[in-house]
Amino acid sequence: MVPEGLQYASIPALVGKIKSVGMNAIRLTWAVEMVDDILDNGGDVEIKTAFTTVLGVQNGTKVFDAVMKNNPTFAPNVTRLQVFDAIAQECAHQQIYVHLDNHVSKAGWCCSGDDGNAWFGDKYFDTTKWERALGYMADHVSIENTREWNMPD
Repeated sequence: MVPEGLQYASIPALVGKIKSVGMNAIRLTWAVEMVDDILDNGGDVEIKTAFTTVLGVQNGTKVFDAVMKNNPTFAPNVTRLQVFDAIAQECAHQQIYVHLDNHVSKAGWCCSGDDGNAWFGDKYFDTTKWERALGYMADHVSIENTREWNMPD
């Protein structure tokens, strides 16, 4: 649930590369599972925990250390949603539009016909949680956005 590439470059550098090729928008993906964790399990998960849970202690720590090296403004206890916010803020700074992309319900590599992340009726898709997550993220972005969104020049 953390955008890929942060282990290789800083957020400003990655957003700058997007802008340098003439793009003016990104899909910033998120999973319903992240919102479920925040609302049902007492708060968001630190990215170190997320990495070590998914990749194992050795590989997760290696990726976490690389992310921290390339993004030194992150606190050691930075969460997934704080990383999401930092990316959105840098996009706004560089005049890149952000499309909130609820890409999956359960976080993981996608997309196949049998990963449980398809729409209605699939294993991990719960309409009530999906609607709740959409509302949460819309409210979060509205609350966190202290800058007026303007059209890029």
